[in-house]
Amino acid sequence: MDSSSSPSFCPVCGTKKRPGVAFCSDCGKSFARLCPSCGAVLKATSRFCDVCGHNLTAAGVPTPTSTSAPVPSPAPSPQGQYSADGAWWWNGTQWVSAQGPTVLTSTATAAAPEPPATKGKRGRGRKFLALAVVFAAGFVLVGFYGLFIADAAVELQLSGGAYLTRPLTESTVKVYEMKSDGQPGALLATTVTDKDGHYAASVQRHPSSWLLVITSGGRYIDEISQDPLSAGPNNSLKTILRPGSNYASLTPLTTFATARASSLAASGKPLRDSFEVSYAAVARQYGLEAITDIDPAIADDPQDVQLSGRTARQYGLILAGLDEEANTLGVTDFALTDAVAQDLSDGTLDGKDGATPILIDKAVSLPADATTAKLQDAIDTFAASPGNVTHLPAPQISLQAPQIDLNTGGLSYVSPKVLPAWIDGRAATVSISGSGGTLPYTCETAGGGLPQGFSLSRDCAISGTGILGTSTMRITTPFTVRMSDASQPPQSVSFDLRITIIAEPPTITVLGGKCPKAGKACSIPVASAKGGTPPYYFTSGAFGSGMRPLGMIVNTEMSNLKGQLTGTPARDGSYRFGVCVVDLVGATDCDITTVIVGEPSPPPVTPPPAQNNLPSGFPTNLTSGNYHISVCTSIPAANYNSCVDGGTFYVSSGDASALAQGLSQVADTIRSVCACTAQYTVFNGTEFDLVITDTNAGSVTRLRVTKAG
Repeated sequence: MDSSSSPSFCPVCGTKKRPGVAFCSDCGKSFARLCPSCGAVLKATSRFCDVCGHNLTAAGVPTPTSTSAPVPSPAPSPQGQYSADGAWWWNGTQWVSAQGPTVLTSTATAAAPEPPATKGKRGRGRKFLALAVVFAAGFVLVGFYGLFIADAAVELQLSGGAYLTRPLTESTVKVYEMKSDGQPGALLATTVTDKDGHYAASVQRHPSSWLLVITSGGRYIDEISQDPLSAGPNNSLKTILRPGSNYASLTPLTTFATARASSLAASGKPLRDSFEVSYAAVARQYGLEAITDIDPAIADDPQDVQLSGRTARQYGLILAGLDEEANTLGVTDFALTDAVAQDLSDGTLDGKDGATPILIDKAVSLPADATTAKLQDAIDTFAASPGNVTHLPAPQISLQAPQIDLNTGGLSYVSPKVLPAWIDGRAATVSISGSGGTLPYTCETAGGGLPQGFSLSRDCAISGTGILGTSTMRITTPFTVRMSDASQPPQSVSFDLRITIIAEPPTITVLGGKCPKAGKACSIPVASAKGGTPPYYFTSGAFGSGMRPLGMIVNTEMSNLKGQLTGTPARDGSYRFGVCVVDLVGATDCDITTVIVGEPSPPPVTPPPAQNNLPSGFPTNLTSGNYHISVCTSIPAANYNSCVDGGTFYVSSGDASALAQGLSQVADTIRSVCACTAQYTVFNGTEFDLVITDTNAGSVTRLRVTKAG
């Protein structure tokens, strides 16, 4: 992604943007360049939108590489100032749109030119209409052109992180389309990890494609010796991105799983099955819920740990154990990672590649129990050291070497990869499941014993009440479960499980609040917590849970252990956003709060239209309030389902004309190119739908209208 097309600071929350990243590390805002008309993702050098044809060089919307275009006369404006309406933000060299990555460039460094004029409130509805028409019409075309169009390549932003025990920096990251035989295909993108190990890349990707991500070279800090080390060009971390996934971490564990998945695919096994069985087996081997969709915590870094959840902390402890073992063997982290990946490529961790013993760096024999018993010893050693600031005991990994294979048609254990944690003093039941073979399945213990108070039923359900004692977390010794099917003779599969018992997690209470007005510094408590294991740390929720006021952040007020919203809000309004609490041992809880800045302007009131001016079938019982629209298309033949956010319309005193007009124009656009039917459902006080069906193409577009307040 061209750095010139991205602001130096996040246009939403003001966090400084690191070079090469695609999303804000604080609020999740995408730095992709978007069409101001239809919202489509644009290439950095585009002069016209390739979706709706909008002229991107029109006044007020210069191309991002253009720095010679005339700009308004500068006026004094300190760095960080927002325009009067809060829609533009001056970062010292350019006006940045608060609604997206459009920028107005300027050669000024100490003063800002006047920001461009901002569209009125009705622009939001027009943007929805353009987006909805493009979206809905596009999926009608899918019906005409079939799966080819459904799987057409689209430009997407990929991101993630690369970690040994600490971040892998300055490493070249290459993204390949993964072939069905597990080998890298076409090179789609090349990027470099930053100082935090993060990477981002823009790729042209088919929705059904699998991607292979590989690092080479780079620098990292050894956890034990604290020495800076350089990785060689042949040292690499790997991971696989399944269809629909745009974020993935690269770690030694993902590298192990990728080695086995690639080997299975090379032997003719389906790529999806190869990925699922390999990644699930490695996650289960190391007692983790996931290994690729989560960033591990840096186990000796208090700042990184304090806002990391329990699974991320356990992941970090396992990586620290690998580093501890590498030091014991006298090899580098990368050398051990490469050797174990080679070991697991044949499906068994036994220190051999087939029948050939593996030598680390061609000099040190890889122990057969390098990533089972010896790794557990190394994890225990680090967890007991002063370097462990996770406040967790040592994770317990499986001491039984895995056998990772695809038994087509046979019985196999499916889920869960790791049993969910029991909360101290609470009774719970977890069912375990398999696949293949002949139903029904039965289960029994085949080794070890369940902890006191727990039982395993023949229909494969584990029940019991966890008792923690004085610690904050307890992991029981493993027990073996044998699952059998109903065939004669029965097929069976055995696997080890452990039960984890954790302390009662914290409970968050949102407080809401009000700031006097935009442009005035404000600090208000927005959340408190109780229970769990104090102290507490507060942060904003996920990007999808709404956005806090521009210019403000959520942090922890240590004097009263409350979540504090602090900063200078950019504009008046009502803001609904997520707040989360993390306690000392990584237990979390989240909720939604609402903060009001100033006195929001009331929506415009227009005379209500005659009811007979509404489309036939349009609900006539809508009450006043905001109505949010989601546009969803389903094409069963293509196994395709997708939704986009359609925006919000206001209905006042029975005036639903703008909402009705927008929905009708979308329906008319679609019906102009197909023999479609359109039908409104009844408003039930909460929502109603406009359902557009093309029976010939097998597509259904559903415009769901939900009352938001």
